[in-house]
Amino acid sequence: TYESSNTSVATVDASGNVTPIAEGTATITASVAATGKYLAGSATCTVTVESATSTKVTYTLTPTGFTESETTGKTVTDSDNVLTFTAYKGGAGTAPGFYSNCIRLYQGSSTTPGGYLTITAKDGYKILSVTVTSGSTYASTTVKTSVDGGSTLSDASTLAKDSSITLENLSTSSYSIYCCGTTSKTRLDIASIKVTYDVQ
Repeated sequence: TYESSNTSVATVDASGNVTPIAEGTATITASVAATGKYLAGSATCTVTVESATSTKVTYTLTPTGFTESETTGKTVTDSDNVLTFTAYKGGAGTAPGFYSNCIRLYQGSSTTPGGYLTITAKDGYKILSVTVTSGSTYASTTVKTSVDGGSTLSDASTLAKDSSITLENLSTSSYSIYCCGTTSKTRLDIASIKVTYDVQ
């Protein structure tokens, strides 16, 4: 048997043929019942449906050549002035977190997140996905995220050095990532951040 997790995005028939319905993501599950000779089993596949006339844009911010004095107001914008990146380093200082080779977010405490980076799309645009790639300076750290300026943070995720995390299907006007490490060895250096956005 076949089943779609989101029939408003994609349907699947009894033969396993998938039909796109609207933009979005659906999980297709194929299942087989146990027989006298074989165990029951299932497999899944994620299907992403996109418009043929997509206006999506992907922008990657790779910090190079920044110094704290060059990022007055702790803000950097993309080349099309659609996205604004605002960094608060955290820790003991309030200086920007933009450095010559990374965006550095300091650790927090066991109860309070440390530094954070907020990405804001200007009116008329929405952020669809964000990929954060860490640098190699610090060990694994814990991160949390929020959308649309909300005070509720996501569950914690581990971000190892030289690795990435991707959040998809956001459809939000702002996205924030917080460093929740608790020691100086668990700060977060962001080597790059990739944002896909679209018109609303």
